[in-house]
Amino acid sequence: MVKSLAILRETKQDTREREIESRVALIPTQLQKLKTQCPQLVIFVEHNAGQKIDLTDSDYEAVGAIIVPRKEALTKEIIVGVKETPLSDFKQLGNSLWISFQHFAKNPQHTEAALKISRAQGTTFLSLETMQTEQQGS
Repeated sequence: MVKSLAILRETKQDTREREIESRVALIPTQLQKLKTQCPQLVIFVEHNAGQKIDLTDSDYEAVGAIIVPRKEALTKEIIVGVKETPLSDFKQLGNSLWISFQHFAKNPQHTEAALKISRAQGTTFLSLETMQTEQQGS
């Protein structure tokens, strides 16, 4: 049974090294519902994960999340983000499930790094852009 989940602060940058991603994977109201459905789950949120959309660490703490630095968030069983895993994070990953948009098809270097870490440390990547919904009759 999964015991820990981490929500990351997005850090994607443009060519001038300016942060360009402001989304956060889950907001406090969603975490509150998740805690209701999975009360044994401990939810960790990277410090300032929601800052770019005016959500404070206190907003997350109010629904039972524990605020942690990125290094600690990367040690959890399930890691949830929006954009691709930064290459600098790969070396810190372990036997975890990383859920986010990865865009492996358009970035061979990223794909190779993910395969390498997956083989070496057991990290599994669930790439959201490959997910489809099933509709009645299809």
